[in-house]
Amino acid sequence: MAGDVPGVTGDSYNAFIGDNLGKLVQAGRIGRVVVNAAPATFQALSGLPPATTIFVGRDAELAQLREAWQHPGPSVIASGLAGIGKTELVLHAAHAAFDGGEFPGGVLFVDLHGYDESRCLTAGQALEHCLRALGVADVPREEQNRSALFRSLLAHRDRMLIVLDNAASSGQVKPLLPGADTHRVAITSRHRLSGLRDAHHLELGTLDRSAATELVEDPTLAELCGNLPLALRIMAALRDEDPAVDWVSELGEASLDVLDDGDSQPVRAAFALSYRALPPDEQRLFRLLAMHPGDDIEVESTAALADVSPTRARRLLRQLRRAHLLEDVEPGWFTFHDLVRDYSRERVLADEPAESRGPAIRRLFEYYATAAEAAATHLNSGSPRKERSARFTDAAGAMAWMARRRRILVVTTLTATEFREHRTTLRLAWALYPFFSRGDYSEDFLATSQFGALAAARAGDPYVECEFRTHIGTAMQHLGRLDDAMRILESARRTSVVLGTRLVQAKACDAIASVLADLGRYDAAIGQATRALRINRKLKDREGIAHSLHVQGVLYSNLGRWEDALAAKRKALTLYQALSDRQRAGIVQVDIADDYTCMGNLDQAAESALTAIETVRGAAAPNAEGMAYQALGVAYHELGRALEAREAFLTAVRKFSECGAAEQAQTIREYLGEMEASPAAKDHAGEV
Repeated sequence: MAGDVPGVTGDSYNAFIGDNLGKLVQAGRIGRVVVNAAPATFQALSGLPPATTIFVGRDAELAQLREAWQHPGPSVIASGLAGIGKTELVLHAAHAAFDGGEFPGGVLFVDLHGYDESRCLTAGQALEHCLRALGVADVPREEQNRSALFRSLLAHRDRMLIVLDNAASSGQVKPLLPGADTHRVAITSRHRLSGLRDAHHLELGTLDRSAATELVEDPTLAELCGNLPLALRIMAALRDEDPAVDWVSELGEASLDVLDDGDSQPVRAAFALSYRALPPDEQRLFRLLAMHPGDDIEVESTAALADVSPTRARRLLRQLRRAHLLEDVEPGWFTFHDLVRDYSRERVLADEPAESRGPAIRRLFEYYATAAEAAATHLNSGSPRKERSARFTDAAGAMAWMARRRRILVVTTLTATEFREHRTTLRLAWALYPFFSRGDYSEDFLATSQFGALAAARAGDPYVECEFRTHIGTAMQHLGRLDDAMRILESARRTSVVLGTRLVQAKACDAIASVLADLGRYDAAIGQATRALRINRKLKDREGIAHSLHVQGVLYSNLGRWEDALAAKRKALTLYQALSDRQRAGIVQVDIADDYTCMGNLDQAAESALTAIETVRGAAAPNAEGMAYQALGVAYHELGRALEAREAFLTAVRKFSECGAAEQAQTIREYLGEMEASPAAKDHAGEV
């Protein structure tokens, strides 16, 4: 099915890392300057989750682990069956070592989710987590660059412990290993990870009978639990909650199915007992939550899924948390443990009738589609105030709502596509577009555009499919896939001509012009932009005219035709202002500032940048704000106003960081790294 749309592959559905959709200021306009950064000071990190208070029978393993950390060299791998207690062992040892001062540089903890296909982290995603924990706001895009930066940062820190939990393969962890022997690494896995040949292996078995009995106070129960720590902890909680029940009989009647590798495991039976102990309404919600997209679960979406009020949904979620079947993420948000999630999926298939599952997932689709559309009314540039949803007070609130649920919304779009809910897919893909245009989310934009094109094709709507193809091409352009972008966009343009949809034809021509410019084919690019402008003028589409004029202006700037560039951009600016499109008006003003800088009109450049800042302030467009502050910093630097330039650059870094615009922020950091050393520069260098 993925092959129905160009550029869609099976792997495309699993890539949800953002990229920039805004305009980049070319490095060639920045110039060359030098700065010496002050030495950074580091605080010890304590990134460990809390360890359980119920922990017995692992004294020998704890001693082995602590002893291994006393010596430089290889990683330590704690391996064994799911639920065997690998993570708890490492957490107890790590807490003790950290509290004892053995790792003055701190501890990093990353759950790789190696055995859950829907949540498994690549090495690159795990590196992003680590880099952000180390204070890097603007993470490089490529995995190898992330790995190099990670090792470079560790080289300057005191001894640290890095815990890599739930690794599925050697390849998943190798890029996360530090280059120096100063630091220690603890890895947990269900596999031995033989690819890490120099590692110290610590294979865990089940608890001995004495320790297991201590947990549940009954040797028969311990045996029925298979002496598996996870099952024992669940059973201990059940006994504490209802000690009058004959748990030996209850557990003996439950099926002990194969968990993972062919050995008989009691975990499912213990989960079954927890599940059966729930009231019917909690059982139903536990089942339905298996269908919730993404890792995290919120109250409002749960209410939609279960068709209950938010108040009741919140109470039911709290009850599931008390039963240890859900875990807290943050106030109002919950998540499953991996194994509990697996059990929930089994239960929804076994116990929830198909005629109930369908309406439940459609209610969830409707909740997210409706809420996303409401947010989009605040994020669509130039949207009239009377058309903005009362669900959100302003664009900032809508932006924050989208940002917190970005991955959930992308996965929901995918799920709707898989369910062939074409209307839902299209609603979500359209609603997400203005959010993606305000930040660094090109891979998400590509994925949802592919889903939208596929849904439109299946629904028999070639016009909408054609427009989504232009989105696919634009996303590919920003990902650096210029040949793919050109192929998709040319196909969309030809299709738009056949269909007679001149609006989409104009959009395709403008997009092709941008790709041609990236390829250095400026004359051909101007031809495409001129064609788009001519079509938009015939259509009397003011927004389209403004966009085409802006594209033309950018192309003239690339050719050094400054007067032509300024003339086109001023016309575009006037139209955007008339449309009350503050985001795009601000971006045009930034471009004008850049042109003035290149022309040597520095005072005018600074004035235009300041105007852009005022234009986009409060418009929930952090990417545009970042561009405006960057342009201001360049102008101030060229004017010799070093302190003001540095403050503008630092603000730009913060704004870009709000929307994950790593490449723009990195450009600024490199620029600051080249500025001339000064006392003021040294005072501020540690902030970058």
